[in-house]
Amino acid sequence: TIESHRTPLIQSLSTEPADCNTGLGYVRIQLRPTALSDTQIYWWNESDDLVATNQTEVEIPKGHYHVSVESPGHCQEALEFEMQVAEETSFVDTNYIFVEEGQTVQLIPAIDIQSNDEIRWNSKVPLSCTECPNPSISIHQDITVDYHVKAQEGCEIQGSIAAKVQYTRPYFAPNAFSPNGDGNNDYFKISPKAHVIPVNGLKVFDRWGNLVYVQKDTEDDGWDGTNSGVDLQQGIYIYVQEFEDIQGKKYIAKGSITKM
Repeated sequence: TIESHRTPLIQSLSTEPADCNTGLGYVRIQLRPTALSDTQIYWWNESDDLVATNQTEVEIPKGHYHVSVESPGHCQEALEFEMQVAEETSFVDTNYIFVEEGQTVQLIPAIDIQSNDEIRWNSKVPLSCTECPNPSISIHQDITVDYHVKAQEGCEIQGSIAAKVQYTRPYFAPNAFSPNGDGNNDYFKISPKAHVIPVNGLKVFDRWGNLVYVQKDTEDDGWDGTNSGVDLQQGIYIYVQEFEDIQGKKYIAKGSITKM
């Protein structure tokens, strides 16, 4: 809507929609060549707050505005306009994380998610949730998880998180135990990680290669430092046990354990 008195002052007004990332757009006004050099320009928002003066280009957020131009002799012209947000999809760089095999992690997007934003995750393996800001995932192999965010003002952002597995020992084996009956560290047992299961029982040998223990039930407490009920001397023993992960890959746990 233009209200004109006497000679028109505004030749054109153009807007550049607000950017999805910054939330700011540009508005430009061009005065007619006949406008005097001391013509005043006033930019107002929808609350009638003055946001800029005597500028032909202004950076402003989304909203409803009007500009008024006044020249000596009380010539005045006003123009209303709307600053829109650009309807576009922007992309953020892939975020890489490095985890141990079988580790459960929480996924964090590379952008700040506001309470009113909508987010959707796309993964080949199950997530704890697909429409929450930070889902959890259990990782057993390299995987890329994509996400799509739609902000309240209409901006859309796409990104991805690439998880890289750093393969380490898929089990934990202590290096010493003290089977003295005090209820603390009385048994030696290899503890596999969640994605690994034992193929056979634990075997323990003395330093001369004699078999002193065979685990018949992988769910029992482990080796108590005896051989057929006879307490063995303190010292270093050798253990071995085979495990298998969910993909069928086998691991041999082998090392030494000190009986104290």
